[in-house]
Amino acid sequence: MWGFGPVPAESAAQRKDPRWAEARPAGLEIRGAGGLLGDHWTNGIYELEASDADAPPVYALRAGPFERFLYWDTEQYWRLGSCEYKDQAKASAGSMRSAEQVPPGTPPTAVAAWMVRVGFDVWMPQEVIIKRLGQNGYSAG
Repeated sequence: MWGFGPVPAESAAQRKDPRWAEARPAGLEIRGAGGLLGDHWTNGIYELEASDADAPPVYALRAGPFERFLYWDTEQYWRLGSCEYKDQAKASAGSMRSAEQVPPGTPPTAVAAWMVRVGFDVWMPQEVIIKRLGQNGYSAG
């Protein structure tokens, strides 16, 4: 009824690209997202989930009251959303997305502009900072 579930096999295969192998930091820190969904739904430390090297990486929020994932959606935006949306690479809802489409192989740390959901249907550009974490889980600089 809700359309949740994994990405269809043909769609997942189309998303594979060897450029993703180079765009896989082990962890990320997201900060600066404000508004309704900033602190508990968006900001935090994210860890890389295991996946094929040529598939878009997915990052899971390390700790927090909600399961949140940063993933590359079917419309080629980085998006932060729930497990259900991540599993489908769904291009809707969520609490944050890249302001523009990004080509395969572009890590979230290379995205310059982000849109943050600040209300039920209200999205605004915000100066979100996404830093690559080192292997020890701390900022790599």
